[in-house]
Amino acid sequence: MNFVSLQKKQNDKKLSVIIPTYNEEERIVKTLKEVEKTFAGMDYEIVVVDDGSTDKTWNKVFSYAENNDRVKLIGKNENCGKGGALKSGFLKCSGDLILFVDADLELHPRQFFLFYEMMKLLDSDGIVGSKRHPLSKVDYPF
Repeated sequence: MNFVSLQKKQNDKKLSVIIPTYNEEERIVKTLKEVEKTFAGMDYEIVVVDDGSTDKTWNKVFSYAENNDRVKLIGKNENCGKGGALKSGFLKCSGDLILFVDADLELHPRQFFLFYEMMKLLDSDGIVGSKRHPLSKVDYPF
């Protein structure tokens, strides 16, 4: 059973997807579209935290979110680092389940379904995916 099937049975679970960004104007719209495609049919929100970008990341997300009530945009005046951006996102999200993904999509949001199944199997409160874990299979093109 995937999470979408579970969602139809348990409509009380909302997913918050936090995306910390810093100078991601070239890929942020693609990332937002991938997140929306991945979680279509579910109750979710996307919380983008722009961590003091000096490019047009803020403008791109603002335009994307303007007609999309699932997307929240949080802006920080200066770069505080990924941890600071994630903390800001955690404080502003409203989901029962929280996923954070990097804007570069090195770990695709589809991994959430595997993580969620592992959480249930292990009866855990959280799962952290790592590209450096010995069982991870990461293909870095030349």
